[in-house]
Amino acid sequence: EDDRDLTRVLWLKDYTKPPTRDNLVCYRFTRVLFGLNVSPFLLAAVIHYHLRSVDNQILAKQLPYSLYVDNLILTTDASTEEAHNTYRQVKGIFSDMHMNIREFLSNSPRLNEMIEEKDRASSQSMKVLGIPWDSLSDKVSLAATIELSDKETRSTISGAIASNFDPLGLMVPLLLPAKLYQRDNLWNSKYDWKTTISPEDQAKWAQVTENINGFTREIPRNVVHTTGTNKLITFCDVSKEAA
Repeated sequence: EDDRDLTRVLWLKDYTKPPTRDNLVCYRFTRVLFGLNVSPFLLAAVIHYHLRSVDNQILAKQLPYSLYVDNLILTTDASTEEAHNTYRQVKGIFSDMHMNIREFLSNSPRLNEMIEEKDRASSQSMKVLGIPWDSLSDKVSLAATIELSDKETRSTISGAIASNFDPLGLMVPLLLPAKLYQRDNLWNSKYDWKTTISPEDQAKWAQVTENINGFTREIPRNVVHTTGTNKLITFCDVSKEAA
C-alpha cells in the first residue's frame, strides 16, 4: 500500500480542456507495473518468492534455473507419465501465482496429446530463447544473414553483425571474420559513425559476408542426458586474431 505513492500518474479530467490544476487528477497504480526497465526483475522476484512455499521443493528448486523471463524450459529422462505429472504440477504452481502458463510443447507426441488442449502449443515448432525448434525432429535451426547497403558505414555494419541473434554462441566461428573486419577496418580507422567507407573497404566487407550469408544448419537439441554419465570433450586452439 505504501509503495503505491511511488507509481502515480497525472490524468486529465476533461481531455478537451487545457491541463490546468483544476483539470488534473492524480491516480495510483494498484498492480505491479510491466514495461519498466525493472519488470524482468520484478517478475523473477515474484516467482522466486512464491516458489519458497511450494510443497515439491525438488521441482521448485529446478524452476528458477529453467526460467528465462517468461519462458520455461524443462528437460527430463523420466517416463511420459512422470513428465505429464510434472506438467500438471508446474501448471498448478503458476496458477497459485495467478499466472496462466501455457503453450506447452514436447518432443514426445504422446505427451503433447496428454496436455490439455487449452495449454498445448498450436504449432509443432516454436522459438526457444529466440532459436527456432522443431519438436518433431527435435532439432534447433541456426541461420545467419548480413544485409549489405549501398553506402556502408560503421553504423550499418555494426547493426548488421549484431542482428544475428546467437545467445548460445553457436555461430561464433562463422561471425568471427565479420567482427575482425569490424575491428581492423573500422574501429582502428578515421571513419566516423555515419561516414561512408571507401570502395576498397566496401569490397572487402562484401567478400567477408559471402561466407556468412545463406548459412543454415540444423543441430540436435538433445546433447546430454539429465541422468546417467556424460562426457565433455573440449578442443581449443590459440588465435592471435581472436584473442
